[in-house]
This record gives sequence, structure tokens and C-alpha cells, in this order.
Amino acid sequence: MPMRDSWTHLVVGAGSAGATVAARLSQNPSNRVLLLEAGPDYRSAETPATVSNPNNWQLRGAGTHTWPGLTAHVTRDQGLTPYEQGRGVGGSSAVNNTFALRALPSDIERWARSGLNSLEWDELLNLYRSSECDIDFAGEDCHGSNGPLAVSRPTDGDWGPVDSAFREAAIDIGYPWCADLNAPGVSGVGPVPMTVRDAKRVSTNDAYLEPARERANLVVLGDACVTQVLFDGKRATGVAASRHGAELLERSEKIILCAGAIHTPVLLCRSGVGPASVLRNIGIDPLTDLPVGRNLTEHPLLAALLPFSDAGAFGPGYEGRQGCFLLRTGSSGAGTDLNLVAFNVTPLPGLGTMFVALMGPTSRGNVRLLDRDNFSVSFDSLSTQADLEALGSGVELLRTLLATSPVTGVSPAPFDVTGRPFDPPSDRDELASWMRERCVPYFHAAGTCRMGDDDDSVVDGQFRVRGIDNLYVVDASVFPDATSANTNLTVIALAERAAAML
Repeated sequence: MPMRDSWTHLVVGAGSAGATVAARLSQNPSNRVLLLEAGPDYRSAETPATVSNPNNWQLRGAGTHTWPGLTAHVTRDQGLTPYEQGRGVGGSSAVNNTFALRALPSDIERWARSGLNSLEWDELLNLYRSSECDIDFAGEDCHGSNGPLAVSRPTDGDWGPVDSAFREAAIDIGYPWCADLNAPGVSGVGPVPMTVRDAKRVSTNDAYLEPARERANLVVLGDACVTQVLFDGKRATGVAASRHGAELLERSEKIILCAGAIHTPVLLCRSGVGPASVLRNIGIDPLTDLPVGRNLTEHPLLAALLPFSDAGAFGPGYEGRQGCFLLRTGSSGAGTDLNLVAFNVTPLPGLGTMFVALMGPTSRGNVRLLDRDNFSVSFDSLSTQADLEALGSGVELLRTLLATSPVTGVSPAPFDVTGRPFDPPSDRDELASWMRERCVPYFHAAGTCRMGDDDDSVVDGQFRVRGIDNLYVVDASVFPDATSANTNLTVIALAERAAAML
């Protein structure tokens, strides 16, 4: 099939990064931008109610807006488990929870130590500010008021019984109240900033793509699954994709992969860009030898489920919001950052939850191509002693919160994900096994195409794939390390940076 007329920029994936990059690039009328998305495409006004609802439980496992059949090994003590990644315009910004948390300055210091010297905290802070319209702190120096992405925080009327108990318990045991969890370097308990406006989710499809849709120089194609990047020697020239049973061949001056930390490395490896020995073993001729798919990070979490002692106390009105408060314990810069969260609702009727997540893990996994059509995902979470000790301290903190009178008044008998009473063992080795058996992912995969200013990275500080011309990667796969926050805001900020460079 012959290629169509050439584009200046071809973006693969319309998620948090891809929607941002395509929208920003199309602001220049001399650019001709094609955005290909494997999942469904729709205008913002046509967003399904299950997507626009900030409570994403109804989407969990549905398959329409997540990748069907995607599984992962979370820890060495677990078998394969479903792993959810957004599929459709907005990507994971349309299916994950709506937490709009920033990385911390210590994250960028750690990224610098890992080889990325060309990104400084002040630049990242300015990118956060330019991307957001913070409804609550628009006049503050560290916040923006004119960006496309709405950020707001729940107010008193939004609180549920678990919210109130969690907030009171955290303050009772000594944590300060923090009205703005996105101020640099803060810690304490406070209302979660969320990408929510007027009780509706704001995905990057809403914030970035929708205002750009009428531009003649931007074309968005949904249901277009890119299968391979095409090359002339070591110069990327286009992509092959399948759409509605037909093959598409699209040529472009620049190819920008924004398919996420799982699917971007898979696409690169299928195209011959990756670890040479692995590619040769499965019959793919390598164009270059790069550590694609390694350095996979994820935030592991452990949850306590809370059956309500008085179901009537739950009351109506919480269907549109999972929870309102989060506790950030602070950062030592050594991977000990913890986030504790309370939810009023879960997919199981009559149950709330509180969980603790390790936000600075040192464990590393990989995405590995098994053959041209199949791949494996292994996070190997809690594989380091540092992570076991850090999350173990978080489990103890969670136990302390659960034992306070505000929480026992709501739910006196919490249990874990196996259905047993929440009772972490005190023996160190037994606790390690207990955590590895019960740990679940936060759906924040990152790191598989590490960005750096050193020769061991996959992409350089300008998002260019090393050793390849005209090929770029812009998504969570370029994170050198995990951030001490949910990934969405930082992905959007880096996409803003990449679009300006491109």
C-alpha cells in the first residue's frame, strides 16, 4: 500500500503525552500533525459518562478504554495479574483516578544523579504552572491560572465518612494539615488536587485535544494501532498501522512515540530498536543496541478494606468521587516517600479502603519482547531490602491509622485483599512475604526508555532516540526513576517541554 502525503509530525498515542504534544505542535500552522490512537476517538462532549465521572471504578476491567488482556507479574511471589493502561483519547488520564500531584524537588535531584542533568526543578515547576488552571490557588506564585488543565480540590460537602475519619486520624497522630499538597516540598494531610471541574473529569482529550480539533493542520485517527516504525537505514520515515482491518502506511518528517511505558518499548523493539541480543534471538534484526524495556518502575501499594459499621452513615452522593484526602509523609530523597490515601468507595458495595503506596521504589522490572506478537511485563516490586523496609514502615503507619478511634468508629474490623483480617506480621521475613503476596500496582508504569545525558540512556535530554534520526519518545517511559507522585502531571509537563523543543 503506498504512503499518503507526508506529515511534519506523526504522534503515536493520544494519552497524557500524545494529546498534549499533538495539540501544542498544531498551534504552528506550518506543521501538519497526524495523531494515531489505538483506542476509540471521540469529541469531548461525546465522552461516555463512565469516563467523565471522576470515580473510575466503573471503568475497571471494562476493556473498552483499557488494553484488553494486558497482564503483569507484580512481585516474585505472585502470578500474572491484570494490569490496566488507558486505551483511547486521553489515555490513562481518562481511566486512572484524577489525582493531580506534582513530583518533588528531590525527584529531580535524584534524576540528575542518574544521568539527567538537563532538567532542573525550576523548569519543571514552570511547566506545571503553564499547563494548569488551578481553581483554588490561581493567585499563588507556584500555581498557574491560564493553562488548559483544570485542577481543583474537594470541599467540605464532598467528604465521606472514610475521608473525615482519615483526616482526623492523621492529625491526631501528629501530621500537619496541608491545604496545598502541590506546593514544593510540602508534607502532611490535605485535600487531593484533582483534574476535576464541575464534578467532571478533565482528561487531556478535554484539556488539550478538544480546543485543537478544528485546526486544519491536525488529524486525529482513532482505532489505529501502530504495529511498526519504518526506517530508511537509521532514519525513521513513517509507521505502519492497522485500522478497521486495513493497513495504513504514514510518512512523516518526525515520529513521536507517546504510547506509554508498556507499549512504547514494545513498539520500539518490534521495529528493531532495543537490546540487540534479545532482538536477534527472536528473529528481529537490530538497528541499534539500546536498553529499551529495562528500568521499569511502579509504585507498589498495600490496602486495607473497610466494611462500614453503619452502612447508613455512608449516605448518598459519593458515587462521583472515590476519596478526598491524601497524606504525604515527606521525602528523604532515598526512596522512602509514602502516600497514604482513603477512599469511601471501592468496586465492592459497602466497603471503603485505606492504602499506603511506596512512591520512591528502588526495585526495577522490565518489558520484554518474547516474539513479534507477544511480550511480558514484570515489575519485580519489593525485590530490594530498601523497598521492603520503606513499605514496611508504611504498613505500620497504616496500622496505626486504622487503630485510631476516628477510624474504628467507621470500620472496626478491616481486612486485606485476601479477605483475612488486616494483621501484618511483626517478624521481618514473614512481613516481607506478606507484603509481596498482597502488594498491588498503582498503575504508574514508568522508566522503560530512560532519558538521560549519558550514553546508557535510551533517549537524550531532547527526547531523541539515541542512534536513530527523526525518532522521539515522550511519555512516562522516559522517566529516569519513579516520581514521588502520580505520573499524570509530570507526563503532561514533559510533553509541554518536548513540544516546545520539537
